[in-house]
Parts: sequence; C-alpha cells; structure tokens
Amino acid sequence: MVKKLPQFNSDEELEAFMEGDLSEYLSPEVLTKPFFTFTPTLEDLPKTENVHIRFSKPLLESVKERASTQGMSYQKYIRRVLEASLTHPA
Repeated sequence: MVKKLPQFNSDEELEAFMEGDLSEYLSPEVLTKPFFTFTPTLEDLPKTENVHIRFSKPLLESVKERASTQGMSYQKYIRRVLEASLTHPA
C-alpha cells in the first residue's frame, strides 16, 4: 500500500524528507509511466529564417507590453501568437 505524503511546514522539512527513501510513497504504476510527454511546438524548432515587418509604434508598444506581462520577449510573443493562429484557426 502506498503511503500518503505528509504536510510540510518549511522548505527545510521538505528537503529533509526528499533526501530519505521515498519508495513507500510511490506505486509501481507511477514508476513505469512517463511523468509527462514533450510535444515540440513550432516555437521549439531552430530559428533559421528572418522576417522583416513594419509595425505602427502604438501596435509595437502594445505587443511589447503584453509580452512583458507574460514574461517573454516581444519577438517570442509574436511567434507564439502566429503559431496559435495556425494551430487554432478562428
């Protein structure tokens, strides 16, 4: 039978717990199944081509602001928006 994970009151308690034997907390099914599968996106491919496009200043500033709120560069944000439009057409 698999034991339930205890509650931890600090990072130190969790770290000490993780250094011990965790085998009684894991079932064989968990150990044989992949934790996740990586599905590459177009964004993950090497960037080998250049595109030059002109934006109005207000549009570019809006793009940069939105990208910043999502924690990425505006170029990456533009690529993600383009990829989303191709994989999830309106």
